[in-house]
Amino acid sequence: MNVYKFTLLILLTTFLMGSSFAVVKIGLPYSSPLLLAALRFTLAGFIMAMIVIFLKDRIQTLEGIG
Repeated sequence: MNVYKFTLLILLTTFLMGSSFAVVKIGLPYSSPLLLAALRFTLAGFIMAMIVIFLKDRIQTLEGIG
């Protein structure tokens, strides 16, 4: 992987993880912590599913191994 691409992905991940605390702090007066956690995991699952759908041809599978 390209060093610049890797660095950009690390910075993006750090930003997203750090901003989640601010979003939770803002959202807590309006909803429960369980609901915020559920929304966070649902959004993450949706994003991961979209990545898998778009990259399914490039993802290696275990077929033919062994």
